[in-house]
Amino acid sequence: MDPTSTPAFDFPVENPGLSFGFAGGSWVSPTVFQAKYNVADLNVSLPDIDVRVTGGKNLAKHFWKRGVG
Repeated sequence: MDPTSTPAFDFPVENPGLSFGFAGGSWVSPTVFQAKYNVADLNVSLPDIDVRVTGGKNLAKHFWKRGVG
């Protein structure tokens, strides 16, 4: 992956609201971007949370496509 790209994370189905606050992220290996979130207990109950990741690019500067590394 291109370490100059910064993937974006969002929650397309469930809305955790202010329970999750993005706290930063970085590439920890050539293929792994680690996103960090602060988590607050705001009495939100969600059985699962879908996460969408966009904006990552490979070394040829092509955007990552679902199912393609």
